[in-house]
Order: sequence, then structure tokens, then C-alpha cells
Amino acid sequence: MELKKISIKDKHFGKWILFVSQDIENRLDEDYALDANTKAYVPLMDRIKKINSILDVVVSDFLPNKTVALVQMTNDTIELIKGLELTIVQLMNAGGLNFEMLCL
Repeated sequence: MELKKISIKDKHFGKWILFVSQDIENRLDEDYALDANTKAYVPLMDRIKKINSILDVVVSDFLPNKTVALVQMTNDTIELIKGLELTIVQLMNAGGLNFEMLCL
């Protein structure tokens, strides 16, 4: 909730996705609390997803350990692009022709 407050203070009003490193995912899955309505134990990961304006919790293998990033999902804060498709490139080296695969 603190990250959401900081984001709103910086004029980013959501919808957000919470990106977490792999070590954080383990902690989110292991932390259970009793749901008062269903009397079932619910992991922290599921409780975070129920917070208003948080669309999802995504585990990223590119984030360093102990890292959490709350990202507003609008094109002024993040943009997904489709880069170069998988392409075979012919290269010359000292031993002759070499074929490599390239993509972005």
C-alpha cells in the first residue's frame, strides 16, 4: 500500500502492475493469512491482486533480488514494443562462414 501512496503522490494514479524479483515471489507465496469471509488461508500474492487498481503481480527474472517495482500501465510510463523478429544473420569469420541468430 505504501508504494501505491508514493505513486499517487507522484501523480501516477494507476492501473498498476507489481513486478517482483523471484526471491520475493517465494515470500509472497509463503505468507498466508486467514480470510475472514471464507475462513480459508490466502497467500499474500492473492491479497495484493485484490487491491483496487493493481491489475496483477508479475515475477520478473530480470529484476535483481529483493526488488519490487510498482508500474503504472500507461504509455507515458511504460511501452511494450515488438522489436526485431528472430533473424538468421550470415557472418564472415577467419574460419569461413558462420550463421548466427539475432533478435531484440
